Amino acid sequence: MDFKLLIKTLGGASIGLGFITLVPGLFSFLDSNRSAWPFFITSLLCLLIGLPAWGALRDYQAEFDNKTSFALLTLVWLGASLIGGLPFFLSGVLSDPVQALFESVSGFTGTGASVITDVERLDRSLLLWRSMTQWLGGIAIIISFVTFMPFFGMGGVQRFKSETSGPQKDRIASRTWEAAGKLCLLYTVLSAILVFAFFQNGMPWFDAVNHALTVISAGGFSTKNAGLAYFAGENIHMIAAIFMLLATVNFALYYRLLIQRDGTIVHDTELKWFGGIFAVALLFVASILMRFKGLGLGDAGRQAFFLVASICSSSGIASQDGSFWPSAVQVIILALIVMGGMSGSAAGGIKCIRLAAACKLMAKQFTQAVHPNAVLTIKANGRVMTQETSDAIWSLLFIYFLTFSVAALILASKGLDLFAASGAALTALSNSAPATAHLGISLNYAMLPAISKTTLMICMLLGRLEFFAVLVIFTPAYWRK
Repeated sequence: MDFKLLIKTLGGASIGLGFITLVPGLFSFLDSNRSAWPFFITSLLCLLIGLPAWGALRDYQAEFDNKTSFALLTLVWLGASLIGGLPFFLSGVLSDPVQALFESVSGFTGTGASVITDVERLDRSLLLWRSMTQWLGGIAIIISFVTFMPFFGMGGVQRFKSETSGPQKDRIASRTWEAAGKLCLLYTVLSAILVFAFFQNGMPWFDAVNHALTVISAGGFSTKNAGLAYFAGENIHMIAAIFMLLATVNFALYYRLLIQRDGTIVHDTELKWFGGIFAVALLFVASILMRFKGLGLGDAGRQAFFLVASICSSSGIASQDGSFWPSAVQVIILALIVMGGMSGSAAGGIKCIRLAAACKLMAKQFTQAVHPNAVLTIKANGRVMTQETSDAIWSLLFIYFLTFSVAALILASKGLDLFAASGAALTALSNSAPATAHLGISLNYAMLPAISKTTLMICMLLGRLEFFAVLVIFTPAYWRK
């Protein structure tokens, strides 16, 4: 592992986060509030850590290897979470360090679980910071997907690597970072459009900014205790649902469509699978609502579209109490929570491409059981899936459900009933904790013991970083030369 490159990059990230934390501090100062100082102290601490580390190694040049990349991804998320919790702790809003860290981890991972029982009593600068953590976490995971994850093939996702192949290694790196920059711009533009759309439909500008940051990042935090349901008007809900759906799509496809003018994305395997699953889920939920709740076609369609978009995107934003949903709808919700969105998006879950691959692999096994001598191949986007990719997908699915079982067991042993413990563990792993409301689970995360909060934080980080980036660090092979 290249420790010099790791320290230099972490120092640069600390400097960047130091300047970013000035934003809510300056906002608080201009907003005539007294909560600016926690942000200024946090910013100063970031700069004191980052400037010496980066300054001492600023002339050091090297390429990232696999070991350094794994360590960087894990340490960046841990470091950002620790720093992100400081404003909550220093302001006294969350005097328990574990609670402050929980709120920050939930924000940066886009999970949306909160230990704050009354967000409407928070200072506006802290509300803005909560939303910013989700927005930053959303763009960070998209950039990680483009720049790091595909190049060491975590969980069988190597798509962008194949799309940016070229004869020279430096050319690949250059094109990858160029794509990352353009995706940042696209992410920012979509956020700005959403702010304008919310504001034009009656949402106050401050609420519009915050909800735009959390919707486009598939996070789910809100400035209101009732969430998006606080704001009346079908237009606001439908706008949110559309942008939640946009946040669920692989951002590499946006890059190919808008930058490379590549219209062949309509044939993308994952996009077709996701579109099909979304359409089927939409029809099922709408028909169930029409039959069991007596809704008309229009109302059932709107509610179903919002629900399916919310769950698939891992935003988990609830428009009503999930205890009123029919059991059949809750089963669909559960399946969509596990799947999540597409790879390379802000959404969580195991990702649609892995679900598609697993279904194809099962179909292959069934066919081979009947025709043992048949030579069968599985393709995605015209490329044959290798055995290495197949093994990686099954490994990730196994780790996902093993971690879920262990986490649910720990939560149940600490006082939660089995249904609530399973819902909390599952949604934390899929970075969609507010979705527990859709399942009729009312969780007060603030009242959970420290061990339960720690378990859920580990689940959030593992789910966000696709398990392998974190777990590989604890294997003997990682530390062996």
